Order: sequence, then C-alpha cells, then structure tokens
Amino acid sequence: MIDLLLKGGKIYLDGELRDLCLGIDGGVIAAIGMEPVMPDADDVIDLSGRIVIPGAVDPHVHIFSPGWIRETFETGTAAAAVGGVTTVADMASVGEWHTATMEVFKRKLETASKEAMVDFALYCGEIHREEDLREIPQILKAGAVGLGEVMMCEPDPIPDSLTLLKAMRLVAEENAVISVHAEDKEIISRAISEAKSAGKNRMEDFSLSRPAVAEAKAILDAAVLASEAGSRLHVCHVSTEAGVRALSLAKEIHGLTTAEVTPHHLVLTLDDYERLGPLIIVTPPVRTKRDVASLWEALSSGLIDAVATDHCAFKEAEKSIDSPWDVPAGLPGLETAVILLWSEGVVKGRISLRRFVEATSEMPAKILGIDYRKGGISMRKDADLTVIDPSYRGRIGRGDMRSVADYTPFDGLEVSGRVVMTVVRGRVVARDGSLEVKPGYGKFVPRGRGKSLGPGD
Repeated sequence: MIDLLLKGGKIYLDGELRDLCLGIDGGVIAAIGMEPVMPDADDVIDLSGRIVIPGAVDPHVHIFSPGWIRETFETGTAAAAVGGVTTVADMASVGEWHTATMEVFKRKLETASKEAMVDFALYCGEIHREEDLREIPQILKAGAVGLGEVMMCEPDPIPDSLTLLKAMRLVAEENAVISVHAEDKEIISRAISEAKSAGKNRMEDFSLSRPAVAEAKAILDAAVLASEAGSRLHVCHVSTEAGVRALSLAKEIHGLTTAEVTPHHLVLTLDDYERLGPLIIVTPPVRTKRDVASLWEALSSGLIDAVATDHCAFKEAEKSIDSPWDVPAGLPGLETAVILLWSEGVVKGRISLRRFVEATSEMPAKILGIDYRKGGISMRKDADLTVIDPSYRGRIGRGDMRSVADYTPFDGLEVSGRVVMTVVRGRVVARDGSLEVKPGYGKFVPRGRGKSLGPGD
C-alpha cells in the first residue's frame, strides 16, 4: 500500500510525455508504470487530460529581506505554490538580515522553516566588503547552496575584482556556486550620472542608462576570474543580445559557467513602458525586441541553462513614482513564470518540451546542488510535481497574485494552459489557485554534501 496514486495524466519521463501512473509513498516517487501493475494507494487522483512535469525549481528569488521588501516566506512561497514552483532558492538578505554570519543564517533558516509552504534553499552573502567573507565557508558547510547575488554594480557592489576572486576561491573550496549580477559598475554609474545630468526622466531612459555593453563586459570579467579560481559561476538574468554573445565566450573561457533568463526579459520590451510605466522598472531593465529574440534562441539552444524569476515584489503604490531613478527595482514573477514559459515558449514553438523541463527544473536543481532530491521524476526523488491543464485558454490577471504584489506586469496577457495542481513531497500544496497547506510545510533543502542544519541547531 502506498500513500498516493496519480493516474490518467501524461507524465513527463525521459524527454517525452507518456501515459503512465505515478505512485508516491513517504514523500518520494515509489512506482512508475501502467495502472494495472501499480500498487494499491490510500488516495487516488485522476489527472485525465492533464500534463505532469517535474516541479519547477526557481534558482533566484528575493523573498525575505525586511527593510527592503515587504515579502515574507509565507507570502512568497504561497505565490510559488499556486504558480507550480515547488522549490525556491532565496538570495541573501541585506540590512539587518545581511546573511554573512552563521547567526543571521540560522535566524533566517528558522524563520523560513516556520513560514514556507514549498521547499526552499538559501544563499549566503551579499559581499559588500572583504570582511563579509569571514564566515562564508562555515555557512556553505551548513548547506547554503551558494554565494549570491553578488552585485557587480550598484547598489552596494562587491568592492573590487580581488575581493570577487577571493570569494570565488572560497566557493570553489566548498564546491558551491557563486551567482553574479553581471553589470559593470563603472559603465553603469557613468551612464546613470550622465542621464540624470541631462535631465532625462522618461521611464525608458532607465533602460537606456544601463547599456548592453555593461552586461557583456561584466559576464566576461566574471568568467575570467572564476576560471582562475576554479569556481562554479552562475550568471543571473541575462538580458541582452550582447550578453548572450558574451555568455558564449564565457563558457569557452570557463566551462563551469551557467546562466539564467527571466520571464520578464523574455516577454516585456521597451515598448511596454508606454503601457506600464514604472511598474516594469527592474534591473537589468527590459530591453528591445531584438534582445528578446536573442534570449529565446539562447534558451532554446541551451546556451542559457535555466529560467529564474528574480522575484522581487512591490505593491503598485510603491512602484508608482514619477521619476524612474526613484522607483524600487523589481518585479513579481513566482505566480506566472511556469505558465508564461509554457504558453509563450512550448505552445508557440520557441522551445521544446525537453528544454522547458530542463530550464525550469532539471538545470536549476543541478546548479544549486540539490539534484540529489529535486529536479526530475525518477524513483526515490522527492515527489515534486507541477500539473498543467493544456486545454485552458484565458488571461493572466491580478487575481492570480499571492505575493505582496497587488499587480502583475502580465495583466491581461492571453495564455494557453494553466497550473492546476502543485505537489511537494507527495502532498498537494495548491490546487486551482487555492492553497492546501499551512505555513511550515516547506522544508530546507541543503546543498548536496553539505551538512543539514535544522532550525534548532
């Protein structure tokens, strides 16, 4: 007897959809096969007409950083649950919760363990000065997935290349990953200063003040340093055609380089400022249609390895500021990412089903070092599943939001398909947009070979 049998759906297995059943017991995949040979189950869910894929793993979110954002682990992971995201990796907090000491890391882990509704991993950092590196090896040993998001530009960038190199060497010793926000601080600072001095105050001037060359240069700089350090390097939110070209060279320079793209950089362009104004201020900023086409091509080919939301939610009132230089940068994305990539990518033929699963689940889990449990449908892995109704036709709306954001930049966008169920460790955490677990169900997922650290340790 097993806990749960999922039958009738099309299961993603080995690169294709198959008419199979999944048996779940003790929170893991316990059986895969045709219904007649499946064991009896305490509970059975009929998923006829639905598609079952590995639960999405978001390798880059900003959920918990009091004083900067109002999001909590409860609201952020609620957004993940309804959106089909089964594991989130929260970037280091700043300010009072600057996650560069064991004391803060333990407090953050304790908070997340009480509030999370889906499983979570944690980064450590940020690095504002060399002294911030002192306890990073200890935190990585405690199971943090990596060091990040390391800012190579404002605000509060890592001070210099030598400090970044030292950080990379520490990360390499622990076989973790260092995730960088790749925009060159000198180019960005000068460009912003010149734009302000010239009195430029249109929302699109925000994008123009962060030129593509700043991204390309920073990607190559990081790859050269990571190659010297021997560390795994992850490039966050590539946003430009120039960045894509630089990424290709970076992977030649340093074979341990991976990269991500966000749904907002795949869908939004400069033209959307006219409609959405400050609501789409984000760093790196939205770009041109040509950049968007280049990003889709890179994602399809696998040059860009993964999709991440860079979820950073604000309320519409917080974003509604006249000057682009004063608008808090960040967009909500956990509720919408999976279905956007499905609808805009798979359904429209921009990416294959295999690349969809690789980019949303398999590769993020590998990048984070949690693929020993997450990132696929196979025996004994966590039963983390995202269920999609491919027949649905509708529009994304504000009512889909569960994070602190009361808006979505994709409001009104037509989509084909919707997430109808999210399963984490064998339990339905969300169904048809409604939550079915309470805060505290989500569990910490330490990096492989890292020591598991419990809230009471």
